[in-house]
Amino acid sequence: MRAKKVPAWASNLNYSTGPAAGTATKIAPTTGTFQNGFLPGEPMGAQYDSYWRHHVGRQTELSARLALRNLLPVTFATAPPLPSLPLAATYTPNGGVTFLASADSNKIFYVPAYAANASSVTVAPAAGAFIPRTIVPDDSGAVFVFGTNSTAPTKSLWAGYDITTGFTECTMPVTGGCYKAAYDRATNKSYAFFEDTNRSVFRVYTSGGSQLLVATRPGKPVFAGAVAAVAVNNDVAIVARISGGVVVIDYTTLSTSTPPSTWTTVNVTDGVTSPTTVFDVRWSDSYQCWMLLTDFHIWAFTNPAGPFTKFNAGPGGANIISGALFDVGSVLLYKNNGTPPVVREIWIRDDLDTPSTNPEKLSLGTGFSGDGFVVYDGSAIFMNGSLAASWLRTLRVS
Repeated sequence: MRAKKVPAWASNLNYSTGPAAGTATKIAPTTGTFQNGFLPGEPMGAQYDSYWRHHVGRQTELSARLALRNLLPVTFATAPPLPSLPLAATYTPNGGVTFLASADSNKIFYVPAYAANASSVTVAPAAGAFIPRTIVPDDSGAVFVFGTNSTAPTKSLWAGYDITTGFTECTMPVTGGCYKAAYDRATNKSYAFFEDTNRSVFRVYTSGGSQLLVATRPGKPVFAGAVAAVAVNNDVAIVARISGGVVVIDYTTLSTSTPPSTWTTVNVTDGVTSPTTVFDVRWSDSYQCWMLLTDFHIWAFTNPAGPFTKFNAGPGGANIISGALFDVGSVLLYKNNGTPPVVREIWIRDDLDTPSTNPEKLSLGTGFSGDGFVVYDGSAIFMNGSLAASWLRTLRVS
């Protein structure tokens, strides 16, 4: 929708400096000026030009925000469509679909772009049952679905291009399975964080699932059952988790020549609230910084070592049941179980302008009353307030 958000042009009411200090920065052009535009050979009126730039920029910004307010229904043939909440999603232009990974044995769900329906692909492992846990794209157009298989521990990856060609079972060199993966948009590389003894991190590539060891995390907590998120940008990897009500960030630079085993650890202490969940972490191309989402805040930082700037993301607390980041903000799903009607609310923050500014609240209505989810596929945001057949999808947001 927008490559980079820029500040409003001529945001001051009056000039604060220069030869016209104290006078208006913007003056509405005359009707004739609007009709003819600027005339060749005549000077451009600065205040006329600023008026036009300011209001065109404002309308562009408002239009960019409309995607999150236009929620499209996505229906399933059967309800409930998923035994478990989707854990990850990725959009691939190859098949024009969004793939969803949930803990549903031997099934990979997908939603066609702009279509109001969804379906699933069934995979047939050589042994045991494959449980999808996370999913990422590849620069070649492939899709990697990582997960676990208790019967065949190394069979933790399925790779494919689209619905037509299907997915192929691949063998990883370690056991323990994979719960977290990340796609580096700066380098177009895909990474998987495994649960083996060394907590190995692999770069995975090509539709055959080839892999290169790029780091280990010995002694670090596993992701199974943990509230944690991972991201990679320009080969810098971040693992964000909660420990004792504090956000803990582990980070390192991935390398195939000398895979690092040492990670730097930084605590992000709020001092006021005690977060219980890290929902998401990602690099923002628009703001050129990292963003980290908890059940209370977005934390923004250009360096994993800090400093960290805190932005309100929603009401916080135990009633926040899901959340996701996109390139310029976040969406949190809140269960309002107060006086009837029982509703689910989404709290949208689509700017990182003023830390004290509160996010916008939208009600999903009385048809949503369960423990749902929010997930971002790299192109659109999916929301579900009940885990039944009632899903919502935004228009493309970036």
